[in-house]
Amino acid sequence: MNILAFCIALSVLVCCELSVIAGGLRASKNDEIDVIPQEQMRRNLKWVFAPTQKVIDNNKSYDWYDDGEVPDDKGMNDAPDFLRASDVCYKNGSYSRSNCPATPNCSWSGEFGPAKLCINRAPTPSKTFYVAVMKCIPIWENCDKCMCGVISSDKGAGAKCIFNGDTPNDDSVSLSCSKRNKFSFQGYSWTVPF
Repeated sequence: MNILAFCIALSVLVCCELSVIAGGLRASKNDEIDVIPQEQMRRNLKWVFAPTQKVIDNNKSYDWYDDGEVPDDKGMNDAPDFLRASDVCYKNGSYSRSNCPATPNCSWSGEFGPAKLCINRAPTPSKTFYVAVMKCIPIWENCDKCMCGVISSDKGAGAKCIFNGDTPNDDSVSLSCSKRNKFSFQGYSWTVPF
């Protein structure tokens, strides 16, 4: 066999092998293909319902947006949140910083871009703020860090929530800023004991 015939035979063999590989990667319109549900393709970002210390596996805080809610400019809206020195969580009849569970890992990027940590704090009837929810949201979304209030600084660990009575701007939250005795988020509810 001369060198030219050998090269042609090798080329045909390589082309046939690539065709078999490519056939395994794509299906014709007559082939049946297994469709993986979209829920299984996404990573489930955990979020924490802090009053009950319950960790929930779902992406609702990250990917439940209508097309009209997603901005063209997906840049950072406000800084990623973190537990601050003034943060307290409820557990076993008391509020304290040591009661706060670990924050969820938001080091992820998906359909709506990179995620960031958002901590929602809610006021008690006495207007003391507690950590209500810790979740991952797209970086372009504004985090309502102090429901019924404002945070004194977005950067400092010593920042704290100041009550002002403003209604939360989150359609998955139910909270009365005048009563402040019950908090609900995505179907999870908690009655504030004191």
